[in-house]
Amino acid sequence: MVFPNPSHESINIFLDLSSPQNVEIKIYNILGEFIATVFNGRLEPGVQLVPWYSNYTASGIYFIKIQSIQINHVVRCVFVK
Repeated sequence: MVFPNPSHESINIFLDLSSPQNVEIKIYNILGEFIATVFNGRLEPGVQLVPWYSNYTASGIYFIKIQSIQINHVVRCVFVK
């Protein structure tokens, strides 16, 4: 889950993990160009919060790609400055 969406400052990415695992979260723009790696590391089981601060991100539509052993998901988000 991504909250708030749309956003103008930051987005919180919530993950519910059933076991410890390596997680990678990357951001892409509407053209599919890589923007940033938000997180790349190990997270413990349970609900985890990973923030993405968009201080240098232009207004527009972005895709958050979340990958782990348990998750392979893409979420669309909108930034409005």
